[in-house]
This record gives sequence, C-alpha cells and structure tokens, in this order.
Amino acid sequence: MAFQLRIAEGQEAGREFTFEQHEVLIGRTSECDVVLYDPGISRKHCRFFTEKGAYFVEDMQSANGTRVNGAEVKRHELANGDEVSLGAVVFSFTAVLGNDDDELLADGAAQPALDASTRIVSSADMARPKSRNLALVPAGADATELEKIERKSTRMMKAVPTPVALADTNDIDTGAPRQALARASAPVRRVGPLSAAEKARLRRQSGEAMGKLLIFWAEASTTARALVAAGGGLFVLGALAVLVWVLSPPSAPKPPPEPTELSSTPIQESFGLGEGVTYEHEDQKTFDYAFNTPAKQAIVMVRFQSRDIGDKEVMLTVNGADIEALKADGTDQEEKQYEIKIPAQHLEKGKPNKIIFDNMKNPPGEDTWRIWNVWVEMTAIPEVPAEQLQKEATASFEKGRELFERREIGAENTYQAYRRFREAWLLLEATPDPKPELYGQARDRMREAQRELDKLCQRLLLGGRQQLALKRYVEARAAFEEVKRFFPRKDQACRGLADWELYSNDL
Repeated sequence: MAFQLRIAEGQEAGREFTFEQHEVLIGRTSECDVVLYDPGISRKHCRFFTEKGAYFVEDMQSANGTRVNGAEVKRHELANGDEVSLGAVVFSFTAVLGNDDDELLADGAAQPALDASTRIVSSADMARPKSRNLALVPAGADATELEKIERKSTRMMKAVPTPVALADTNDIDTGAPRQALARASAPVRRVGPLSAAEKARLRRQSGEAMGKLLIFWAEASTTARALVAAGGGLFVLGALAVLVWVLSPPSAPKPPPEPTELSSTPIQESFGLGEGVTYEHEDQKTFDYAFNTPAKQAIVMVRFQSRDIGDKEVMLTVNGADIEALKADGTDQEEKQYEIKIPAQHLEKGKPNKIIFDNMKNPPGEDTWRIWNVWVEMTAIPEVPAEQLQKEATASFEKGRELFERREIGAENTYQAYRRFREAWLLLEATPDPKPELYGQARDRMREAQRELDKLCQRLLLGGRQQLALKRYVEARAAFEEVKRFFPRKDQACRGLADWELYSNDL
C-alpha cells in the first residue's frame, strides 16, 4: 500500500510526495522521514501509517498540534482529500493504488517511488494560509440574518426631549389667594447680610475661625456657594488621586522589543522558560545573523551564558544543522559561559542565517532553561601561508605565557594572558589538519587562564557584596568599579555582573 501527500497551500502548492513504506514520520529533525524546518513544527510532530488496510495520522505530542480538516486530532483515520495541517503547512492526503508492475499511480499517471528517507521539505519559505475569520460569523447565518444582526447592533435609542422650564408661581392663575399659595409652598432660606447679633451668636457658639466660615456661607450668594462646593470637590478628588499614586506599588518597567538579530553586541535580555526569563520560549528561540566579511576565511563563535539547563537538553542549531548540545550547568557555579564555534560550511555570506537554541524535550513541558548575553564574535584570518600563521600563533602563545607568570603583578595580566592564548588558538584553528602540537597547548592554557579569571571575579564581587552588607556604600561602589580594571572588555561576564550590582543597588 502507498499514499501521497500534496502541498495544498503555499508557494509550492501542488507539489506531491509519494511514499511506499507503511509509516512516515514528519518533524523538525534529520531522523524524520520528512523534515520541515519551521519554528511551528516539533522535533517529532506526527506520523502517517497504515493499519489493517486503512490509513491513519497520529500526533506525537507536538507543541502546536495536528489538525485534520481544521479539527485537532490525536489519532485519526484518513480518507482521500483530507487536509492535514501541521503548523503553517497544509497537506492533502490521497491513497495510491499499485498496478501489476508495482508502479505507483497518482492522478492517473505512473510515478517512480521517492526515497522518503532522503527527502527534506523546508516550510520556511511557504506562505501561511490566509485566515478566513469564520469565528466572527454565527454558524448557519444567511445574508438576511446577518443584515438583521447588523441593524440591531447599531440601533439608536430614542432621544430624550428637552425639559420645559416651569413658569414662576407668581404668574400662575389658580383662582386662590396668593397668601394661600405662599403658605403651601416650601419655605425659602433667606440669603443676605446677617445682623450684628446673629454674627456675634455664630462666633460665640462655633469659635472665631469656624464662626467666620459660617457667616461667609450664610451671606454668600447661590453662585458663590456653588463655586466653593465645586472647588472643594476638586480638592478632595486631587488629594485622593495623590494618595492612590503614593500608595500604589511601582509598575514594573516594560522590557524593550524582543531582539531577533545577533551581532557583536551582547544581548542583555534572557530567553527560555522559568524564573528570571525576560522573554519566554518553551520550545526554541530563533535569531537571524548576517555573516558579512570581506575576508576569505573567518572563524565565527557564538558566545552566551546559561543557567538551569540539563545535560543535552538544549541544542544549538544553525540553518537546520545541529552544531552542539549544551552541557549541564556545573554545581560549583551559578551560571555557565559558552563559546561554540560555527563551522564555515554551515554559514552563508550575504544571507540571513538562522541560529536557534532548541529545547530537545518533546513536548518541552515545564522544564526550565535560560540563556542570556548572547553575541557573535567573528575573527578574520589573515590571508597568509600556514607557516606564517603558526609563526604568529607561537609569538602570541609565548607572550601569553609571560603575562600569565606575572599575573599577580598587574591587574590586567591574567586577562591579557587569556586573550593571547585565545589568539594563538584561533590562528591555529585556521591551519589545515593535522594541527600542530601548539594548537592543543594554546587551548589548554586558555582554559587555565579562564579558571583563574573566574576565581578572581568571585573574589572581587564577594568583596563588594560584603561592603554592601555592612552598609559601606562608598567602599562597595569602589570595589565593583575595581572589577573593570581586571576585566577591561565585555567579553568576560564578570564586568557585566559588576555593572548589575552598581545598577541594582543604586550605587
């Protein structure tokens, strides 16, 4: 038995794929029979298979789910013409019958069987299907009913007639004596100047200050009383607004727009899932990187820090190729610093390259992971013979060893030694295989210098935090500023940690 999948929508609409095997696995990794490189597809998204002469599709606990004819399914028997949606990709399913020569027929014409194990389908360039907005239209409503609903929703209320002013009672002819009308009406409070005796009584009963207020109110006109009442109301409302503003907790500042491009400038915001993450991504975080350099040969390193990551839980991929799985964070440190080399064959000049931190859990669930301070370091290699590269690497290595031996003398010596060892390693990285013995020595000495820098960073930060605990804020600021002498560049995380202590403690 065989079946055929045809792209129902997108730039490659009409493209067909025919399979002979009894099961086809679709997902984002190379172990799948059909690979869809698209952020909406899980690593193992779904599988098509035959069972007892019938065809089925089964969702593999994907993050975005699998839909058949618009309905999300876990396991579903398929019929000809069913549309299966995987994220932004829509396939049309058709069962294919074989003839006596075992040739597969599709649309009435014989087609050779495709090797599904080597077929890679990219959905990154496919257009997403247009939304039909069906949820906005009541089911079964025709044009007349929609017109009625529209008319009802915009129906206006009847206008309230303007009040008619009442005539003065003195102008009403009721046939009764005016004295009777006066007795029947409510008494009117007299407004006007008080007598001296009344003023003296109010001051005596209420005190001098309150008495003056009562006298003013008694003698004030109706307009003056209305203005005083309105001013008092505004004052009370203003006081309440100030009180609410003072007592309300300060709102958390909104984070900047989420970064999507990598460069030589570290991105301070964090990505992943869990406490302390600025932008949540339970499955993966994708960056664009423009690889532009006039040099014929360059070494590209992705550098970042991580925390709360289990062993091989997160994979760094470039343009769909797995580069390296992140190792578990050590128990002797709160965070881990990474630098991962990107092989040149996985990068394309002049085009946006996709660098992805991919959570390999399927589905990712609630496992926490966090990365931050992500940036790309590109080192151009001089166009000189390999012998010249080795000569320059040897000079850098010897200078680094000299600085490392004098690390207790100068503040920057340990850091400069690390830079020299790293320069020697990168120069030898560009030489053809087999690498010289100095290549491994430079890498080992670079790691040794990095360990010394980590110890130095912990000692300097501890000194500043102890001064904070003693509330010696001037000394604490001086201690954190001292970090910058030992770490003059931002390629080391310690400088960023010192800046954070200064900022968070308002130093």
